[in-house]
Amino acid sequence: MNDLGLLTTKEAAEFMRLSPSAVLKLRMEGKIPFIKLGKKVFFKRDALIAYVDRQQLIYPNDGDQ
Repeated sequence: MNDLGLLTTKEAAEFMRLSPSAVLKLRMEGKIPFIKLGKKVFFKRDALIAYVDRQQLIYPNDGDQ
């Protein structure tokens, strides 16, 4: 990672504990934002954290009914 918080696809995959192909799929589906500088693709660390936070699910406790 650099001072701008930009990650390569490989770095983003390691950060999110996914495969690079899973990160590519999320990018192609428009689920995670990316930055293209020339021919290189980067992901902002903060945007990846926000994406992961949005995926959090809370299920009701079955014993509370």
